[in-house]
Amino acid sequence: MKKSIRNYQGSDGYMLETSSALRVLFVENLPAFTSFDSTLDATFATDWLAKIEAAATVVHHTQVKDISAQKTDDVLELMEKCRLKYNEVKFFAIKAFKNSESKQAEFGTDTYASARARNVSMVAFMDEMHKACQKYLTQLLAAGMSQVSIDEIPLLRDALFAANTEQESYQRATPVLTQERIAVLNQCYDATRLVIDAAMVVYYNDYARRNMFVYLPHTGDKKDIEFVKQAVLDETPIHIYTVAYSEERQFVLYNNGPSRVAFYLSDDASIISSAVEVVAGERITVKSPQLGTEGSHLFVVLKDNNNTTADVEVEISLE
Repeated sequence: MKKSIRNYQGSDGYMLETSSALRVLFVENLPAFTSFDSTLDATFATDWLAKIEAAATVVHHTQVKDISAQKTDDVLELMEKCRLKYNEVKFFAIKAFKNSESKQAEFGTDTYASARARNVSMVAFMDEMHKACQKYLTQLLAAGMSQVSIDEIPLLRDALFAANTEQESYQRATPVLTQERIAVLNQCYDATRLVIDAAMVVYYNDYARRNMFVYLPHTGDKKDIEFVKQAVLDETPIHIYTVAYSEERQFVLYNNGPSRVAFYLSDDASIISSAVEVVAGERITVKSPQLGTEGSHLFVVLKDNNNTTADVEVEISLE
């Protein structure tokens, strides 16, 4: 399906306000329009009003963005709780098996680094960590860990799985909602545009009336989301986008494959304070701190040696 785009400049709010105002003027001057174009009659005015009302009732982009941000925050909060739980388990695992790195590894000490930044990986990690706790329950309890603390692990795992599933489902549905919303908005604008174009002819010699039927959006409007596509051809870090560092800024990272890649924020491509790896076919939503402690440049780099290309996409919140 071809991606829909707005037929108009400026904000949705400006378009709706202008359409509503121009419809009132259209109805007040209906005979002049109908005598010029017989289809620009009372029925057209009624249909136009229905399109304005439909456009006014669709889900606003800010609402979609706020809902998505809340679902992301829910996942990030649970991820942080899972990281804290791992550190707690690690403390008692090392205490109980201070002379056995192999037993410590059963609690995830050697796999945590790759799981800490990916929601799905963390779900599996928590499951395996709980199995280890059950296996060595006696030793952990003897080391001072409580049964209540151990029982919290599967609860966190299930909560994270549910939140991640809800977030993923919503994000997959959002493009459909957006496309449908844009189609409704475009129908409203198209009717408005038709009247504006007609008015330029009807009132060609009447400057005052002609000047009433104009569409002049503010030039300061900006997009809330920047969508970037990038082909990654070798192991050299590639600069994708520059945006001011903000801890609350959200990034949706897509990897269409075939290679595994890593995204990070930095002011120097050679300096990586933190990075998020994304395997082929995976999509991850993160915030700036997971990509780096500072830096205004987003980079991507290949992490697989057996493949030498990848196609990635990034959605960047600009607010």
